[in-house]
Amino acid sequence: MYFYFIFNAIFDILSNRNKMISRITFFILLLFLSSFTFAETINIIPKPVAVELLDGAFSITPLTKIIIQQSKNKNADQLQWIAHYIDTHFFGSDSVKKKYNVISSKLMRPQRIVLSTLNYFKDLGNEGYKLSVFPDLIIISGNTPQGIFYGVQSLFQLAKPVQIAGLELYFSVQGVSITDFPRFNWRAMQLDIESNFITKQEIKNKIDLLAKFKLNVLQWQLSNNEKWLIETLKYPKLTTNLSTFILDSVGFYTQNDIKEIVEYASKRYVTVVPQIQILTNAKVLKDKFSELDCDDIKPISTSQIPVNQSNTLCPNDSTALFIRNILTEVFSLFPSTYINICSRDIQPVLWQNNTFVKNMMLEKGFANQSQLFYYYYQKFEKYITLNGKKMISYEGSITNSSSKNTLVLNSKTEDYTTLIAKNGNTMVLNFKDYTNLDMQNLEDSLKIDFNKIYQKKIIPDSFGFNQSELILGIQGKIYGNLFVKNYLSRFHAILSEVCWTIETNKNYLDFEKRFLNLK
Repeated sequence: MYFYFIFNAIFDILSNRNKMISRITFFILLLFLSSFTFAETINIIPKPVAVELLDGAFSITPLTKIIIQQSKNKNADQLQWIAHYIDTHFFGSDSVKKKYNVISSKLMRPQRIVLSTLNYFKDLGNEGYKLSVFPDLIIISGNTPQGIFYGVQSLFQLAKPVQIAGLELYFSVQGVSITDFPRFNWRAMQLDIESNFITKQEIKNKIDLLAKFKLNVLQWQLSNNEKWLIETLKYPKLTTNLSTFILDSVGFYTQNDIKEIVEYASKRYVTVVPQIQILTNAKVLKDKFSELDCDDIKPISTSQIPVNQSNTLCPNDSTALFIRNILTEVFSLFPSTYINICSRDIQPVLWQNNTFVKNMMLEKGFANQSQLFYYYYQKFEKYITLNGKKMISYEGSITNSSSKNTLVLNSKTEDYTTLIAKNGNTMVLNFKDYTNLDMQNLEDSLKIDFNKIYQKKIIPDSFGFNQSELILGIQGKIYGNLFVKNYLSRFHAILSEVCWTIETNKNYLDFEKRFLNLK
């Protein structure tokens, strides 16, 4: 008898013979089915701060209304977009974009999903959220739309599709009460370029993966020693003759492409930080513009530097003007506070036979080429600061830095972590053995020790509170053409939990169980 009722109800809904009867029948059906819903394990990654299971389950259907609850019209557009984002996630891209109702009271009606910034929760900060799922109501609360967005990601992970006769009719969400906020503010992935050019859509797919696991920074490498991928209006020659590595019809990103990607990321609360290599590893610049090279430099070879790897620009006025012009265009494309100009692999020894460099060193009283390099380096650090930005630098140059505003990307050891803290700079950790999917791992995913990554201690035991505050978070690194690899999602998930979840809540075996059940 039950199956006869279900079959006829589904037929009535699908045939849509009478809209009013169909809606009533549909809700009766859901109430009937909800009595067979059993409590499930809460499979959320990253693991929340506090979780309490509640009785029952909420059914999300095409008839479920989404309500925005706020006292003022602040951030109204963002909350409207998040409401549409929920509709699209559950019911496809054909979901009609509509105006979602806004209420300013605490009145809650049944069969609603409520997005609320009405109350302020001191413990949540800007990125925390509260998610409450009852049989007749879902409430996602936060101090900001970003917090609401992360609550929505947890909702997506909790929602399980319910199929009857092969048809996906609705989504069931286990009753639960969650309070959650991140451990670190900087939860990043660096997208490194390899031989392959990747499309805008592929980059958007990567941003979606970041958002799914509440990662909030994408450091996007847009040049290396051989390639320059940003359209520059001042120097269009930089993006010509790119056929050696093009796998797509376009081998660089136009300024409109970049603006589109940055906006796409911004809606998902991912900040895109540009990385361009303009002081070292800049052979592509020298090859395109001869004025950036020292005229009478005599190529040398050392045990560390092959003769054909001269890639450090000449510290002359032409180079200074060129770099300032490049930076000005990059600033206009990326609203991010930070920019990485990649001051690693410094090779000032390549200047040692140059007359211009020798004369400049005498004029400034420098004893070696490294002192000259850092003098030059600090000029651009100041230019970046004057433009309201902050520079990201690598650990090797920080002792020579003139600014405490520089964010240090520490890719070496814990000893460097202590050194950077003593210097007073904020830092992000990017220890290669723990946070990078490198080419060796590309060949054999079994070489990746995910447990080792998960268990990595972030804050040294010797650090006090003030020193711990200098560690903003963690940054992983992937190659652009790794998106199709099966283990990429697991890598993002692990890094997200290391960045987000408090130490006492972490358990690797529990993580693996949640990850496998999440699919």
